[in-house]
Amino acid sequence: MNPEQTLRLALAQQQAGHLTEAEALCQRILQQQPEHPRALHLLGVLDRAAGRLDVAAERLGRAVRAEPAHAEAHYDLGLTRAMQGDLDAAIVCFHDALTHQPDTLLARYNLALALYHRERLEEADDQFRRVIERAPALPEAHLMLGLVAHKRSHMDEAERCFKQALLLRADYAEAHNNLANLYLDQGRLADAERAALAALQLDPAFAVAHYNLGLASFRQNKLDDAVQGGMMAYGRGENILNQPVNPGIGIGFAESHQGRHGAADIAQGAGSHQEDPRSAMVGFK
Repeated sequence: MNPEQTLRLALAQQQAGHLTEAEALCQRILQQQPEHPRALHLLGVLDRAAGRLDVAAERLGRAVRAEPAHAEAHYDLGLTRAMQGDLDAAIVCFHDALTHQPDTLLARYNLALALYHRERLEEADDQFRRVIERAPALPEAHLMLGLVAHKRSHMDEAERCFKQALLLRADYAEAHNNLANLYLDQGRLADAERAALAALQLDPAFAVAHYNLGLASFRQNKLDDAVQGGMMAYGRGENILNQPVNPGIGIGFAESHQGRHGAADIAQGAGSHQEDPRSAMVGFK
């Protein structure tokens, strides 16, 4: 078989879940052509899936140098850099992917997420809006736009975004919880309590929603309910006040559409309300 035939077989093996066989086929190509860009790209993806992030980044970097116009390789390098915690490098890679393939929704969404986590909120706002232009029925994009608006203190817009996410996906516990966060910031305690309860009806194990329910109860002098909420939050989420931010954001949109990721900042210190750490649905694999 020539290298292109071998690559097609390697891709078929990967898609069938035969990753060891796919890797061996890529290595066979590289024995003949050490800088074959598509074989390096696939090997890098396989390395990342196996947790070999440094090797993945090295091979994906070689792939984009060998074929600079290959948008998917730039995108996968961006995902790998994000998983390594280097969001600035990830942003560059996602921009590069979009330069060569501007209509790539995944690259734009992950760019927006990375910008959000780097606190580049105006840029994140623009990119999430461009995602919504392409995919107006994607509830997670509306939720993330709401989080950007909340961080920028655009409270009315944030509320509209969270409610739009719920119109698109009625069982979206994270959207209810982010409404609770917003209402806590506005002092709308009864509304915050209702929103946290709505999140918990959908997901009784949602630790941050228990915390927010307890905080809303405490501020309304419902001390028994506050204690119960705090105990449930601690039991479900252990030390939720000191969870680190996870710059990896998630395993997401490309693969599972699950929306359960450690993405948003966790408020620091006692007495702060909790932004939903699972609010960013998608992103970095």
